[in-house]
Amino acid sequence: LLRVREGGIAVLARIVVEQAAAAHEDQFDVSDLGLTIDDVETIYWAFDYDSPQFFWLENGYGYVYNSYGEVLYINMRYSRSKSEADRIAAEFSATSAEILAEAEKCESGYDKLKVIHDWIVNNTTYNAYGPAYKSEADGPIVYGTALCEGYSKAFMYLAQAAGIPTICVSGSANGGGHMWNMVKLDGQWYHVDVTWDDPVSSVPMLRYDYFLISDSAIREDHYFSSRIEMPSAPSDYAA
Repeated sequence: LLRVREGGIAVLARIVVEQAAAAHEDQFDVSDLGLTIDDVETIYWAFDYDSPQFFWLENGYGYVYNSYGEVLYINMRYSRSKSEADRIAAEFSATSAEILAEAEKCESGYDKLKVIHDWIVNNTTYNAYGPAYKSEADGPIVYGTALCEGYSKAFMYLAQAAGIPTICVSGSANGGGHMWNMVKLDGQWYHVDVTWDDPVSSVPMLRYDYFLISDSAIREDHYFSSRIEMPSAPSDYAA
């Protein structure tokens, strides 16, 4: 999902950012695109929110601009070296393929999402103090530990790979920063918070308190503060 302003330049810039991230480039030239600082802000964060497979990206970016306010170069930041990212990516892809193979056995989108939700809950331990991967999709998928951002990015990556439109939502809950997901199922958007469906317990258990719920339900204890405009989720899913 490319949630940026309409126009070919925005789409082209998004492609350039994606190519740079894939190649692990530290800096790349966008001087011929005529981007403003606001354009880069919107395009970069739309890319970051929409691309959990680039788990080696560090949070944030830099840029060089001219006296007219046009951005000339974008500087990327990475939490892992290219060789380390390549090594982790192999395991990330293999485990993801196993999860998706199970999801593909299901006929409905609901059941596919449930397989992904359950796998993350059953195989991930919440950890707010781990290394960089705690906030990325490889936290749950490769290392089995993450905080909310890692849970959300892993869920987003797997759901998207299963063909279900999914985004990350940033905000707060319990007085602290938080991230969860929204998915589009059968033509309507819903909220999913895999982190809050993963109880802190020594006994494995599954719950679905935050699985495919409405705006009004999520707003009982979650608050939105996303850079990107979110879709509406008018009702809970009727299974």
